[in-house]
Amino acid sequence: MVLEFNAPNTVVTEAPGGAAGREGVLLNRGHRSERVGATREAFYRLIAPVRSELERALAPAIRSFRESADDLGSSSDVCWLNDTMRTVAPPLQLATLAEDPNLARIGIPRALSRELSKTAKAVRAVQFRTNHNLTGKGILVAVIDGEVDATHPALVGRVLQKKNFTKESWGHPDGHGTGVAGIIASARKTLMGMAPAATIASYKVFATNPADHGSEFDATLAIQQALEDGAMIANCSWGVGLATNPDSRETRACNRAWDLGLVLIKSAGNGGPGKGTLTSPANARGIIVVGATDRTGKTLENYSSRGPVPGKGGPDFLRPAALCSMVCSVSFLAERPEALGPGPASPHLTWWG
Repeated sequence: MVLEFNAPNTVVTEAPGGAAGREGVLLNRGHRSERVGATREAFYRLIAPVRSELERALAPAIRSFRESADDLGSSSDVCWLNDTMRTVAPPLQLATLAEDPNLARIGIPRALSRELSKTAKAVRAVQFRTNHNLTGKGILVAVIDGEVDATHPALVGRVLQKKNFTKESWGHPDGHGTGVAGIIASARKTLMGMAPAATIASYKVFATNPADHGSEFDATLAIQQALEDGAMIANCSWGVGLATNPDSRETRACNRAWDLGLVLIKSAGNGGPGKGTLTSPANARGIIVVGATDRTGKTLENYSSRGPVPGKGGPDFLRPAALCSMVCSVSFLAERPEALGPGPASPHLTWWG
């Protein structure tokens, strides 16, 4: 079960020197670390009484059901990014907490759905790299997907296996996750990636067997971990059903991660051509949503999801290589923001072109 708390938004949106919002944090990584720590610690203080009561009440036999060895002394997982906690406690045991003033809702984790991207050469990445002398070097890009193949010749030496949120062990590379990473950072002379010197941080939320996939809660934990690990950009090729709830757990997580300095980029979804088919968390203000065009970049693909949804009229961008090429546009921005010129303090980075 997932407990959702009424927690105050402790995110500070002003960086030293007057640079506001995510843009200021992008240029001051140390300040971002301080804000992440303050936000995390405030939530742990808030939930301490509830968490302590649950841990005492749960029998050792229940605690032994945990799949992860990361926190063997605990029966719960905390996602401070959206003010939630996951517990193995049965529903009846949670009934005693229902009157706690800090507890807003009790729900269940939801399934993740993969959203494949189409690739092409029409985004002019080579010209951009040449004109601005940018390669993504020194930029950590989080790929929240299936396991990226750390031994692939195009990526070897630049893949970090950061954290596994599935029931499957590391050592089972995923074609989609590796393909996404290749579009971003392949260093081969042929089929070169958008940012061939970027480092890929693999956060595994999809497994070989769908029954072993992570849930929506695990995806938000992966976003949270990427933020804590210092990633500047995160690629999310997945959705959690239709984007109909502007206050969903994953939407809140994206908004807060954005406010804390993580640029999140998500696929629009594969539910087109009907209206209102964007997938959650596409309706978050703190995420760049990318739809898919054909290989020429001139025609919207029939399968690409459309708006409007609550909070968003439609995708923020359309790209032939879909969201992966967008990730690397931001990789270049993070590497040297002045190459693309200054822009307004905006919840969406619409200022590079």
